[in-house]
Amino acid sequence: MFQDSPSGDVETLFSELEDNPEDGGILAGVKARDAGLLAQLIQERIIHNPDRTGQEIEQELRNLCPPREVRSFRVIAVKDACTQRRPAHRTAQLTVWDVLNLRTTEEGGAGDFQVGQRFRVTNLIPTQQNAWMGREPGSEVYLCTRRDSRWTRVE
Repeated sequence: MFQDSPSGDVETLFSELEDNPEDGGILAGVKARDAGLLAQLIQERIIHNPDRTGQEIEQELRNLCPPREVRSFRVIAVKDACTQRRPAHRTAQLTVWDVLNLRTTEEGGAGDFQVGQRFRVTNLIPTQQNAWMGREPGSEVYLCTRRDSRWTRVE
């Protein structure tokens, strides 16, 4: 273990370093003999407690970089399929939030959209009010889903 048993001063110094690892002034006044004993003490702690060292690093990483909260989404191009009263010149870019958790009113999910599928969607909101265009050909609007948006598959 130690050639000489560490003095109380070295134990105190080690505790101060654990509490304040960024403080360079702690080591400024350490005698050469105490520095050697401190190095031996640190080495012993690392060798005998490798799990503790890893746990401390993981905890520090969790504090510095907490897990991200993410939401899946898709942006899909859609157009109005109900054109009895007026032609559907306008298209929309629809941002679908939490697409991986999306459920239709029927069995199964709607997260895997295919070209040509038809859905009736309720409770959409505009995302860019200033970019809202009229009904002339080639115009586009920008919409997104809400938590209470409902998807019903239309055949």
